[in-house]
Amino acid sequence: MKTSATTLALPALAAAYPGIMGLHNRQAAEDMFQKMQEREAAPAPEADPQLLSGVVDTVTDTVSSVVNDVQGLLGSVAAAVDQDNLRPEPGFEFQPPGPGDSRGPCPGLNLLANYGYLPRDGHVNYGQVLEATARGFNMGADLATVLAVFAILTDGDIATQSWWLGSDPNVNGGGLIRHDTVECDISPNREDYYLGCGDNHHLSSRMFEQNVKYAAADGSKEFTMDVMGSQYKANSELSQEKNPYLWYFPFPSIVSLGAFAFYPNFFSNGEPSFP
Repeated sequence: MKTSATTLALPALAAAYPGIMGLHNRQAAEDMFQKMQEREAAPAPEADPQLLSGVVDTVTDTVSSVVNDVQGLLGSVAAAVDQDNLRPEPGFEFQPPGPGDSRGPCPGLNLLANYGYLPRDGHVNYGQVLEATARGFNMGADLATVLAVFAILTDGDIATQSWWLGSDPNVNGGGLIRHDTVECDISPNREDYYLGCGDNHHLSSRMFEQNVKYAAADGSKEFTMDVMGSQYKANSELSQEKNPYLWYFPFPSIVSLGAFAFYPNFFSNGEPSFP
């Protein structure tokens, strides 16, 4: 049975002011909360692992075809990279985030902020993200638009078209650090919200060590698509086995799968040895 102080306070509040709950009298309020208590007391149904596996497999198959198309497109772009236009460029030097700077679960946006392509305080807007991802990562405006719009709708401020890379200092639970909106479980190198005891934004040394081992075992010794595919397989299997609260909502799950492809395709800088 799971309750909170807010839930416990609702019966008295609704009984005194039933209208704020959309109810017409005290008896209706008492009946509603009696049913709520009965539902809370009932044992929670166990998750169906076969259903979860089916959902994950379906999403994986669907998004894998999209990732393959994107990978082909990125390959043609990489072949046309100007060797005199490498990243990082002069004027965009690395600076570690300061005490008041916001950083969160997206390593790409964190990287752009650390190098000054995005505001270093971590408060970014739609236009800044489109420009920074294009200049820093050669990301297409169509993909950047989809990701930015969803971040604004779920984690940001619609009026200013902005959001924080980590937690929003003005809103409890706001910003990209908010779980299962843009950020979600089965990340390349972050623990699930449940498995990390609420820490869904710091780098997991366990997962990164695993990722490095896959790269070391690969003939290229690089973080290739095959290496990141092995990382996804290991992470998703662990989440399905150990995380009883694994929630793979459609859009965040696409971001999760895409993140594994982002590492080899967006984090290389165009040098001949690391195209």
